[in-house]
Amino acid sequence: MPELDVTRIRRWAADRTAAEARGEARIEVDETARGVTIHEARPPWDQLAGRHWIRTPIARLRYVASRREWTLYRPDATGRFRRYDRAAPTRFVADLLLEIDDDPMSVFWR
Repeated sequence: MPELDVTRIRRWAADRTAAEARGEARIEVDETARGVTIHEARPPWDQLAGRHWIRTPIARLRYVASRREWTLYRPDATGRFRRYDRAAPTRFVADLLLEIDDDPMSVFWR
């Protein structure tokens, strides 16, 4: 994956979390060799849940090196990722981050 794009995704996630709210919610990213998964993380709501934050998947950005393209995926009701068909694969990850921000179909920020 292009390091510049991954850095852009990390910066986007950090910018989505206000400094004064970091103890209540934050946006986190998990990186793999093929893409990045974006999560919303919140502290456990009760002490029995332990100290681990509860993570809800928001989106997945998958990179295809042979085409140098990013594709956007959204989680469905079962937690599986489905291709988000309102945004075509693109070489510009910033376009997909804007689509997540805008969320015209209310599938990312529920």
